[in-house]
Amino acid sequence: MVDLTLGFGDLIAILALGISIYALRNTSKLNVLLLQKEVHIIKSAKKANLNGSLDNIGGHDYRFTVWNDGESKFPLEVLEPNGRIELIASVHMETPRKQPIHITWTDEHSDKNEKIVYATI
Repeated sequence: MVDLTLGFGDLIAILALGISIYALRNTSKLNVLLLQKEVHIIKSAKKANLNGSLDNIGGHDYRFTVWNDGESKFPLEVLEPNGRIELIASVHMETPRKQPIHITWTDEHSDKNEKIVYATI
């Protein structure tokens, strides 16, 4: 006859197997989360982050400055990371103090990126 009694060693082995299975499942969930985080970091590295400001450079002369805080190039031909460009801005007496400026661009991250910057006079 076959003896089917469980000894103390058998219980420890079953407990160890249960802990291993639990750890294996949690490890696979952790791997999925780490992979998602890496994909997000890679996508973020391909994105330009444009900002802008309206600056008074003396008297009635204003410049609208656009700069790239992102890690990717911005096609202006190319606006490098931390690069900037100044555009001539015209301001008159009836210009509102706060101007919404809509910036749209295409980069490696997306074909349609957009941001609204509120320039204050």
